[in-house]
Amino acid sequence: MHPFPPRSLGRWREVCLALAMPALVAAGQEAVPPPTPVDVLRSAVDQGTTPGAALLVVQGGETLQEVYLGRYHPDLVLPFDGASAWLSTVTVLSLADAGLLELEDPLVKFFPDTPDEKAAITLRQVLSHTAGLSSSHPCQADRETTLESCAQAVLESPLAGTPGREFLFGGAGL
Repeated sequence: MHPFPPRSLGRWREVCLALAMPALVAAGQEAVPPPTPVDVLRSAVDQGTTPGAALLVVQGGETLQEVYLGRYHPDLVLPFDGASAWLSTVTVLSLADAGLLELEDPLVKFFPDTPDEKAAITLRQVLSHTAGLSSSHPCQADRETTLESCAQAVLESPLAGTPGREFLFGGAGL
C-alpha cells in the first residue's frame, strides 16, 4: 500500500498531475451547455420513457413558456394522484407558518365526523405518512367522486397501521 501523503517530491508531482489531468484535458475543449428542461423532456419522449410531457412556466400571470410533447396537448386531462402530495404539504406548512393551524392539530378538528380510532391522528402524522391510513383507496380512481367524499371514505376505511408508529407511503393518506 502506498503511504499518503507521499513522502517524496516526485510522488507528490505524480499525484498532483493525476488529479489535475481531467481539468487540463477539458481546458482545451469548448464547454457544452447543459440540456434545457425542454431538451430533457423531449429526450424522454423520444426514447419512449414517457408517452408525453407538458411544461408550462407562468410568472406574474404571464406565460413564459408552454410546450407539449408526444401525446400531451393543452386539452388533455390527467389524474393528479401523487403529484399533489408536495403541493398539499407546502400548503399545510404555509398555513402553519401563518399561525392558522398547528402540525399537532388532530384530524377531527378539520373533519368532525372522523371515527374515534382516527380522531387523534395529527396533521404531522398525515404529512409524514405515519397516520396509519391506507396507501390507496378506490375513491382515488373514481372520476365522479368529490375530494370531500373521498376524504370521508378514506377516514371511514379501516386503519392499515398504527398511527404514529408505521410508515405507509401512498396517496390516500395525503
